Amino acid sequence: MMKRFLLSFLLVALSFAAIFSYIRWVNKQSEVEVLTDQKRNYEQILSLLFGNMRMHYTYADRQLEDIVLTNKSKEEIWLSDLLKEGDALVFKFSSSNCSTCIQSGFTDLKQIAKNIPQERLIVLADKSNKREIQALSNSMNLVYPIYLVNDTAFSYILRDENVPFVFVIGEDLRMKDLFIPMKELPDYSDTYYRIVWKKYFQ
Repeated sequence: MMKRFLLSFLLVALSFAAIFSYIRWVNKQSEVEVLTDQKRNYEQILSLLFGNMRMHYTYADRQLEDIVLTNKSKEEIWLSDLLKEGDALVFKFSSSNCSTCIQSGFTDLKQIAKNIPQERLIVLADKSNKREIQALSNSMNLVYPIYLVNDTAFSYILRDENVPFVFVIGEDLRMKDLFIPMKELPDYSDTYYRIVWKKYFQ
């Protein structure tokens, strides 16, 4: 009887030990998965930052041509005519860019737009889909004008990346401080806009 009791006790003890060992293993696996996900996220962030840095230096100080823009009233205006007040911040996007990238870019832009005179903020969009661009402007309650441009005017800049981008342009039509907003890193965009504001608009 005593042997049977000890055997039962031993089996119960072993069962509990096995259960606790399994729980510890499951928790360990969860920790490994979390660490793996974190590592993957950090690698993605580093890749994005490196790509942004590479693009920044690739197109730094690029001389742009004076191009004709079309406003909401279908009037044509030269880009240089919008730069008489000094350096301007330009947000360039295309209807072929991912919609979340565009929306994220405008969300960030709206924050700095509060501190920049409207005449020193230029939003450029390609002419390929006017209705879609107008619908986007209405849905986001954009108060600053969007100028339409033939997308070929900027086709050599970030053509393969196909993403919206931001830069500062001077009266000499020279591109400065190119930046690619990243929806994955909103704080990075905030830092860029704060630096640009202090550098050119304060």
